[in-house]
Amino acid sequence: MRGLRVQLLLWTIFPLAVVLIVLSLAGITRHRQVMIRMVEDRDRGLTLAEANRLAHEIDERTDTLTRAASRVAVHENVASAVATMVGLAGGLSDHYTRHGHKVRF
Repeated sequence: MRGLRVQLLLWTIFPLAVVLIVLSLAGITRHRQVMIRMVEDRDRGLTLAEANRLAHEIDERTDTLTRAASRVAVHENVASAVATMVGLAGGLSDHYTRHGHKVRF
């Protein structure tokens, strides 16, 4: 009887246990690989989303700075034109004052 129990254990239960352990380890390994791939995909998506958000923000700030720079350029041109006109007016004032005319600006 003892021999039969040992043979039954060795020929049926032990191989079945080994097969179940191997299948469990294979399932755990496969699950781990899938989880790693899923996390990598999520991280890649988050990275792309953040990169797109930053690119959009940089574009907006670039546009704002470009508009501000064009306004400064316009103001500099206006200031230069005003300075030129003031210089011309000063020259005219000197010219007319020397010839006896009263000029006020």
